[in-house]
Amino acid sequence: MLKIFNPEMSAWLKITIPLALLLGMVGCNDDSDSTSSGYLQLYNVSQNSPGLYLVIDDNDDDDEEIVGAVYQGKVSSHIELDAGSYDIEVAWPEDDELDDMTILSQTSSTIVNDTIELIVFAEDVEEASLIHYSIPVVSDDDDEDDELFNLRLLNLNTNQSTIDIYMSKADETFNESGMVAQLNYKDLTDNQKIDQDEYVFYITAEGSSEILYQSEEIDFAYVGQFILAVRENDGIGESPYTVDLLSHYALNYPDTNSISRLSVYNAVTQHEQIPEYSDQVDVTLQSVGDVFTIENIAFENFSLPLEVSSGDYSVKVSDSDSQSLLVENHLLSLEPNTDKTVFLYSLETEVDDDGDGDVDEDGDGVVDEYEVTLNSLVVENSTSESIYEHQIKVVNLIDDFSSVSVYFVKSNENIETADYQLSASSLSEKNIYLKNNSYNVYVIAKDNTTDLILSYSILTLDENSNEQFLVLDESDSSDTGYSASFFAQQRN
Repeated sequence: MLKIFNPEMSAWLKITIPLALLLGMVGCNDDSDSTSSGYLQLYNVSQNSPGLYLVIDDNDDDDEEIVGAVYQGKVSSHIELDAGSYDIEVAWPEDDELDDMTILSQTSSTIVNDTIELIVFAEDVEEASLIHYSIPVVSDDDDEDDELFNLRLLNLNTNQSTIDIYMSKADETFNESGMVAQLNYKDLTDNQKIDQDEYVFYITAEGSSEILYQSEEIDFAYVGQFILAVRENDGIGESPYTVDLLSHYALNYPDTNSISRLSVYNAVTQHEQIPEYSDQVDVTLQSVGDVFTIENIAFENFSLPLEVSSGDYSVKVSDSDSQSLLVENHLLSLEPNTDKTVFLYSLETEVDDDGDGDVDEDGDGVVDEYEVTLNSLVVENSTSESIYEHQIKVVNLIDDFSSVSVYFVKSNENIETADYQLSASSLSEKNIYLKNNSYNVYVIAKDNTTDLILSYSILTLDENSNEQFLVLDESDSSDTGYSASFFAQQRN
């Protein structure tokens, strides 16, 4: 069942979509191109899938076109193809070589002139379904003059209940909104031409006025052809819904009323300049109307996760025992539906009071003075449930080197031949996705012309593994003076 309500609303309905999103929008009515062609696009809404690849075969020759990777909640670009029939495989590579692909699903697709063939990879990756939608490229000859955009609505939330979708102008409330669609699972509406403006979308159960989802203000400021796709929320908020705005890529809009979640890792080392620090800290978050405190975070430990309202906070760090203030007024911004970790660390820097670049004024070969400051690095935790590959987020708290290299070496490789490696700048974070396997993990730094092994460890990943932090830090207990520790990004 599919119902569209109030088509006359398009006279007043008007979201800002970044201009870059529109520059690649599919257009039509180009009389200079007489070739009959259409478009293919993959949309991945499977929560436990890896990055997916489209393998496209037109059956006329041995050549295949491979497009990807498309991660959960993302779309491929619009792939232009000559009109005709194609065999399609949705696959993922066993390693970095795309000639060794594991096929997850197969289908065929007919490309029609001036039509977008949207293929949705949905539900559990091991029993996934492919959902096809043929979407005509809409004529937008007059849309720029009339200040219109084009919108369809799609329900891909696996909850089988019917939903109502409402829409209001940004300066109005739900009370002034109008219902624009009532959708069952897999329903896609016809196109609606709507006035360019800022809008808010709402989702309720069928016939209900209880708001289950509310978007932020979305500014449709340009001509374009969009799909507003509702899918299952993969964040930490309570709403069962999240929304992607699709064109040639996807923008996600979580429920604006969703909570955020926060953890803190204490990497602050003891130092003579901070004698009040006892290896444990309390962290206080304060915003207008809200105060939250996380207590007794021990050195080299994570706090338990704390659920808080989204928003901007001022952060204060105190010693747990003496309650002496260590640092304050650090800014922390928590977006709705996100899970973040704050890494607290201390940094020792050379003091150059007169700014002449000389930190050894008396010439005795020893730096005259050091200053110790407490700092914070905020990273977003992955909420992925992928069973075939996992995100490793390297958090580099080592400041002795401008960067370090991390190698993930399989049993048939050495450091020189390793497929998976990254360079992480000092006091920053960087991500890599690893497929299920066992890895020897080396952290290497460059000292002049010498490669130094700072740390060695073993990592084994399988379908039950969590997304991981790899925290790099200085360590008095390590033979090398440095440590590399793995922690799950999600903690209960």
